[in-house]
Amino acid sequence: MLERREARLAGELEDVAWVRHTVAEWLRGWSLAVLVEDVELVASELTTNAILHAGGAVDVVLERRGTGVRVVVHDMRPDVVPARPVQLPLGDGDDEEDGDLDRLARSLFERTTTGRGLLLVQAFAETWGVEVGDLTKGVWADLGTGRPPEVAGEASAPTRSGERQAEAPEAGGRPVQLLDVPVRLILLSAANMDELVRELQTTDFEDAAPIELALLGEHLARATAAHREPLRAAARAAMERRQETVDLALVVAPPQVEVLRRFLDLTGQVERYCREGTLISGAPTSEVTAFRGWYIDEIAGQLAGRPASPCPFPA
Repeated sequence: MLERREARLAGELEDVAWVRHTVAEWLRGWSLAVLVEDVELVASELTTNAILHAGGAVDVVLERRGTGVRVVVHDMRPDVVPARPVQLPLGDGDDEEDGDLDRLARSLFERTTTGRGLLLVQAFAETWGVEVGDLTKGVWADLGTGRPPEVAGEASAPTRSGERQAEAPEAGGRPVQLLDVPVRLILLSAANMDELVRELQTTDFEDAAPIELALLGEHLARATAAHREPLRAAARAAMERRQETVDLALVVAPPQVEVLRRFLDLTGQVERYCREGTLISGAPTSEVTAFRGWYIDEIAGQLAGRPASPCPFPA
């Protein structure tokens, strides 16, 4: 039987905060707290779009689907269908491509800020779409329904030494083990990134440069989704067991390393905007920045044949 929760809202912007709170409670009731941050973000964006561009009452629906959920927001304007946002290329940093990206960012900024929000939905959802009826329209997004990489300490079998084995590689990926990772640094890094993404989602910038960062950030958020959910799940499970560190077993495709390095470069640029005051989100601490660098370097090293090394940061 499909587990389902739904609510009808008057269609006021004040309802968005209620949606965030309520979907979080629904998820916790289904023991899916690991999805709270991402689902809150996507549900609030879909609700905001419906209120701003359709008007009138909206229905918010959450359906449980295996390990994840589908979020659906219905409105009464089937004639107003959101266009799928432009997907940014990762690029290689050369001047010509950077120029194209700058022009794209300015174009999106000048046309609308809604496309930026839908890029965020596209970044965090595994898939999303629109269902149009005679009198209503529903915009939906699936999150957490795909099988995430194995997290050590939950489903993988222990070895004689007490460590955990990663699963066999999937879809060209290779096993990577991250040992003695401090739970506090996983949560601090995630909280800092969540704060930044929420600001980039809700702020209308006067300068196009932060818009470029927002668009790139949303694209890279989707590219690193395979890492985000298992890390949070492992950290919360470790907290429940009162553990200060956790071992992680991931399956990583080699091309993901370059994506992660681009993500690290992006956070360095965003940090400058935080320190200058363009963004009100707090800049990551030097320890969080160093931790992110270690995380990426450790994955790259193991993919290159280096044995796993314990995380050097204190618990």
